[in-house]
Amino acid sequence: MKKNNNNNVQSPNKDIGTLESFWSKRQKTDQVSNETPTTLDTSITITTETQNISVLSSADQVQVVANCVASSCDLSISVAHPPMRPVLSSYPVNHENRSFQSQWYQNRPWLEYSTKNDSAHCYCCRHFGQLVQINRFQSDAFTTGFNSWRRALEKIVVLINTFRSSNRGNFIEILQWASSTDSLVNSILNDSNSNSTYLSPTIQNEILNILADQIRRKISGEIKNRPFVLMADESKDITGKEQMSVVLRYVDAENEIHEHFMGFIKLDQLDAKSLSEKLFEFLQKYEIPIENCIAQCYDGASVMSGSQAGVQTLMRQNYMPRGIYIHCFAHRLNLVIGDVCKVVSYIDEFMAILSKIHEYFTCSSVTNEYFRHAQRSLQLDTSSSLKLWAQTRWDSRWISIDALKNNYSAIITALSDLIDNGGHRAIDARGLLAATQEPLFLVSMFILHILLGPIKILSDQLKAISIDYASAKEFIRSIIDQIKFMRNETTFKCLINDVADFGKKHNINLDQPTRLRRRASIPTRFKDSVIFTTTIGQRDRGDQQSFKSNEDKFRQELFYSLIDSILLELNDRFGDENILLLASVSAVHPKNQKFLDTEELKPLASHLTIDINQLDNELNVVKHFIREKRTTMNTIKDLLTELAPVNDAFPATTSLLRGALCLPVSSTTCERSFSRMKLIKTYCRNSTGDERLSDLTVLAVERTFNIDLEETVDIFSTNHQNSRILLR
Repeated sequence: MKKNNNNNVQSPNKDIGTLESFWSKRQKTDQVSNETPTTLDTSITITTETQNISVLSSADQVQVVANCVASSCDLSISVAHPPMRPVLSSYPVNHENRSFQSQWYQNRPWLEYSTKNDSAHCYCCRHFGQLVQINRFQSDAFTTGFNSWRRALEKIVVLINTFRSSNRGNFIEILQWASSTDSLVNSILNDSNSNSTYLSPTIQNEILNILADQIRRKISGEIKNRPFVLMADESKDITGKEQMSVVLRYVDAENEIHEHFMGFIKLDQLDAKSLSEKLFEFLQKYEIPIENCIAQCYDGASVMSGSQAGVQTLMRQNYMPRGIYIHCFAHRLNLVIGDVCKVVSYIDEFMAILSKIHEYFTCSSVTNEYFRHAQRSLQLDTSSSLKLWAQTRWDSRWISIDALKNNYSAIITALSDLIDNGGHRAIDARGLLAATQEPLFLVSMFILHILLGPIKILSDQLKAISIDYASAKEFIRSIIDQIKFMRNETTFKCLINDVADFGKKHNINLDQPTRLRRRASIPTRFKDSVIFTTTIGQRDRGDQQSFKSNEDKFRQELFYSLIDSILLELNDRFGDENILLLASVSAVHPKNQKFLDTEELKPLASHLTIDINQLDNELNVVKHFIREKRTTMNTIKDLLTELAPVNDAFPATTSLLRGALCLPVSSTTCERSFSRMKLIKTYCRNSTGDERLSDLTVLAVERTFNIDLEETVDIFSTNHQNSRILLR
C-alpha cells in the first residue's frame, strides 16, 4: 500500500484486481530499505496486488499495526479485498528461534500474513474453501492459520501440489510400489537426502543410454571383421519429427543370420548429403567397421536410391566402396500391387469402395451394431471383422478382400436394414449397397482374392529375417510361374462359376448390364503386354458392341488384364539380372542350374575380395563332396551346414556362402522398429526426447541381449565420481 501524509493505510477497496491476477507471477520487488530503524525493530509495510513493497517509517509502522488490529483489517475481509502481505524488518520469533520470512511472498500471490496472530494464511482457501464441499486430503492449516515455521516449506509445497496432477510418472510410481515390498528400495528412497536421490529425468536418460550402449557395443563386437549390410528407413514420430531407423545385418560363426536395430537418427535435413553424413557419423560413433559393408538396403525413394546423387551413391563413393544398393523387395512388391490396381480398369474403384465400406461400419457405433447383429443372425464368426487396407501395409489388400468375402452376407444384410430404417445413414447405405451388388464388384473380389493370394505368401516370406537373396529370387520365380499357370480358360471358367453361385445366393445376376465407365490412361510399358479392347479415354458404348457377354468382358478386362499386369510388373521390378553381382548370387543356391559355377560366381567373389583361383580349386572339391546330398538342400544355409565340419578346408567357399547369405532381401526390421516407436512415443508421451526414444527402442527391440548391471553401475560411477551415493 502507498503511504499518505496522515500515516493512514489506503482503503483496500481501491484498485481491486481480478482473481486471475492473484495467481499470476509477481515481479520481484524491493523488500526492506537499507535504512535500519533505530527506535523500533518492527518496521512494516502492507502490500496489495497492485502495489509494490515499500518501507514505512518507524512511527508510521506502529500506527499501521495499531490501525489494522483495531479496524479488524489484519487479514483480507472478503474477495473484494486483496491479500494482506505486510513486510516487517523482523517478525516474531517462536520458541524454536524461527519466524515468518517475507521472501515467501515471492511467486506466491495467494499467501497473506496476520500480524495479530503471527500466522500465515492462504487467501483462496480462506475465501473459497468454505464454499466447496469436497473431501480434501490437504490440511486446513492455511485456512485457520499456520505458524509452525520449521515445516513452513513442507506445508507450502503440499498446498501447491493440490493444484497439480497426482500422476508423477511411471518411473516414480513403480519405485514407490517396489519400496513397499523391497526393503532395499525403501531404504534408498526414504533414507537418501532429497537432493541426492538420483531420480531426475537427466539421470534416467543417462542410465538408459548406458544400457542401450552396452547392447550397441555387443553388436559392434559381434560384427568385428565380418561383412555386414546397412539397412535404413525413415518415418515420422507422433510429433512429426523425422526419425531414421538404422539396422545392421550379418552372419555369425554359426551361420545364423542376424538383423540388429542400432537406434534412431533424428533428421533435421532430408537431402541426400545430410542423410549420408548422419549415417556415417552414427556408424563411426559406435566403431562399426564401415569399410566391411558389402551392401545397402533402402526403399525406392529418390533421395535414397538415386543413382547420381542419392544416399546409396554418396555412401558408396565416400565411405563404403563395396556397398552396392539393393532395393527392398517388400517395397518393390507393394509397388507391383499398387501399380496394377491403378492401371487395370475398375480395380482402383473397387479398392475405394472397400475402404468406404470399412469406414462406414467402423466409424459409427450404430452402423457397427447393425453389422454385428447381421453376423449373429447369419451365424457368422463374430470375431471376424472388416479390415482396412493401406498403401504402406504390404499384405493388407488381400487381408481386406478376404474379410470382405467372408462377411459379404452380413454387409448386405446390414446395409438393407439401415436403408429400411431410413435417416441420414440410409443415404450412404443405399450407395454402398448398389456398389456391392454390382456384378463387376463380385467378379473383381473373386479375381483379386485368387491372384493376390500367392503374392500374400510371397510378401510373408520376404519379411522373414532368415531368407537370403538367392532363396528370395527362387521364390519369386516360383510365384511368377504359378501366376502364369493360372492364365488359362479352365481357371477362369472355375472362377466365374464360383462367382455365379455366390451371386445366386445373394440374388445377383451376373448377366445384368454394367454401367459405363471412363478408362484411365495406360502407361506406355503396359500397352504391348496387357489386353485392352476398347478405346482409352472414352466410355464404352454398350457391352454388346465390344463383348458378346458380361463373361467375355470379365475375362478380357479383368482376369487376363490383371494377370498380364502382375507378371509384367514382377518381371520389371525384380529383374536384377542386369547387375552381374546380384545375378551371380543365384549360382550359390542349390536349386539353381548353374550351382557353384565358377564363371557365374566371379562377380560375387570379386566383390567379397575372395581369391578366384583358390575359390575355383575349392569348388571343384566341394561339388564332389556334396554331390549325393545336394537333392536334400534347399537353401544356402543348408549348404553351409553341410560344410560346417570341414570349414577349415574350404575357407574361400565358406566366405563366399556367408557373403551371399548376408545380402538382404528387405528392410522389414526397420519397419518393425517404427511399430515399436509408436508404442513408446505416444500421444500421452509426446515429449519424449530423441535420444531417450532411441535408447528405449533399442532396449525394447533387442531383448535377447543380456545386460551386465554391474558394468552399468561401474560406468555410471566413473561418470559421477563426485556422487553423494557410494556406488563402489
